[in-house]
This record gives sequence, structure tokens and C-alpha cells, in this order.
Amino acid sequence: MPRAGGRRATAGAWLEPGNGCLRQLVWECHLDGSFPDVGGWVAALERRGWTVASGPTAGTLVQLAHPAGHRVVVVPATRRVQIRVDYLVAYGDRPQAALDVAAELVAAAQA
Repeated sequence: MPRAGGRRATAGAWLEPGNGCLRQLVWECHLDGSFPDVGGWVAALERRGWTVASGPTAGTLVQLAHPAGHRVVVVPATRRVQIRVDYLVAYGDRPQAALDVAAELVAAAQA
């Protein structure tokens, strides 16, 4: 079965639906350019109203909570960034919500 949604792009990043997620809730975020320093990136996101939900977990991942209920998981060792759109977002609005989160991640990485 094909994945829902397809590839999306915003300035500085591109997204693709997560494997096995047909509800468009999970998106893999690929940042253009170099991967940001995670400590500075998290601090920049906190200044924008985000909170650290957990982490770093044994130095392997950081989970961040967006003010609108979305979650982001960052695995610095593999440069993986996963956006988890809040399930209360309407199905048709989920791709745009993921793009909006990605745009915030990019802006914070450049701050």
C-alpha cells in the first residue's frame, strides 16, 4: 500500500510520510545543509515556546513538544528528525501542520 501524503518541502527542509503511517501523523524531516548543534537548537526552540518532553535519553534522543501539541523526536547520532503531528489536527490539514513545524525547526536551527 502506498504511503499517504507524499513528499513535501519548505525552505530549508523536506518531509516525507513516516513508514506505515497512513493517517499523516508521522513525518520524517530532512534538513538541508549541516545538522545543527542540538543544545543550541533546543535552546532556540525553548525561546519560541517549545518544551523538552524528554531527553536527552542516554544521549541518544531528544523529544520536544510544540505549543500546539505536536511532538518532535531528534536523534543526533543519525541526524533523524521525526515530526509527530497532534492527532486532533484535521486529516487534510496534517501535511501543512507538519510543514509549519518543519519551518519552525529550520528557523530555530538558523538562529
